[in-house]
Amino acid sequence: MTAPDPILVYHFTHIRNLASILEKGLQSDAACRREDLTQIEIGSNAIRERRLTYPVGDIGPGRCVGDYVPWYFGPRSPMMYALSHNNYEYKDGFDEVVYLVSSVPKIIALGWDWIASDRNAALHLAEFVDDERSLADHISWNVIRARYWTDHPDGADLRAAEFLVHESVPWQAIEAIVTKTEQARSKVEALVAGSVHVPAISVRAQWYF
Repeated sequence: MTAPDPILVYHFTHIRNLASILEKGLQSDAACRREDLTQIEIGSNAIRERRLTYPVGDIGPGRCVGDYVPWYFGPRSPMMYALSHNNYEYKDGFDEVVYLVSSVPKIIALGWDWIASDRNAALHLAEFVDDERSLADHISWNVIRARYWTDHPDGADLRAAEFLVHESVPWQAIEAIVTKTEQARSKVEALVAGSVHVPAISVRAQWYF
């Protein structure tokens, strides 16, 4: 299956993190700790700690996975599925969780360094690329587009392939924001009103579990 054109990337976060993201952009976990940025974390503390020291090898400017801002190549990731089953510390549901959507061409045009993994970046089988031409063939697009990744061998790992941007992603890279509910969309609209950059905002409940 061929890569989409353009290749979109997806990052989900809590709506209460948007004010900080508007001001400073999306920051890697390592940067958040250095700058003492308070975030409402969605996911596993143990996994985040591991990623702070898990090496990416000799590719890219960062030393570890946690030096990068992580993006998926589609919505409905295995991490979100696990969260929907209360498998990690965050248990407040998705009504105030929003997707930030960007694209590979946009991030490249802004000059940000990146690498991409063919599966969950913190797995020892993960392989990385750092050029756009290789990226198109590096990702299992049939798994990314599948409704059920369990239909594919290693589907959960491959569905968790990551686009990793070094250190931070500026607010102007965000091309769209997606919410689960109309109420959340209204909150997002109020938060970004008056910003020099206002992404498209929409509701897509089907992107959530």
